[in-house]
Amino acid sequence: MEINRREIERYLGFRGNQADPRTRERIESCLKELLNNIRSRSVYANYPVTVSGSLCKIGPFKTESCDLAHHLNFCKSAYLFAATLGPAPDLLIRRATAQDMSLALIYQASSAAIIEAYCNEVCSSLRSAIRSESLFLKPRFSPGYGDFPLSGQGSLLRILEAEKRIGLTATENDILAPSKSVTAVIGVTAEGQDCHEGHCSSCKKTDCEFRDPDV
Repeated sequence: MEINRREIERYLGFRGNQADPRTRERIESCLKELLNNIRSRSVYANYPVTVSGSLCKIGPFKTESCDLAHHLNFCKSAYLFAATLGPAPDLLIRRATAQDMSLALIYQASSAAIIEAYCNEVCSSLRSAIRSESLFLKPRFSPGYGDFPLSGQGSLLRILEAEKRIGLTATENDILAPSKSVTAVIGVTAEGQDCHEGHCSSCKKTDCEFRDPDV
């Protein structure tokens, strides 16, 4: 799993500047503690896509979103996707908050980078599995992006049986629990654009909504 240290530093406010040696040392310590305790798991399923105006149907999942509809343009199918690091990051963050707020922030940033790296790893496996069919993945598009409502998370998790399969739920306010988790729609397209969040440095599409702002 390739964890982006620069992303962690960016989360901590070091935009354009490298973190100081002490902070980098603490980041590595937090990463080690997190990686020794997390239980990363994911679940996903592929369904046919139908888009009519802003109404997006992905198998049994339905939502109104102009942005998601645009994102799924030319997609015949899509994955409903969910992933989590389990409860360990929340426990470590809560413990650090009571003792050292700066340490808690590093745990927050580090666990955010880990879940991103884990999702990228799973998506790389999906990408490899469909490559023989001359199909490509679009970037993950999560509830909360643009006008894709957070309220879609509960339905997505129920369809994937995420609580039973990976221990992931959503609160009444549509917040994921455990918090270091992700839900997303991942379009599958025959268009040759194997775009991926981690490849921004080699991509020429400078106006992409998923582009790393530091690239």
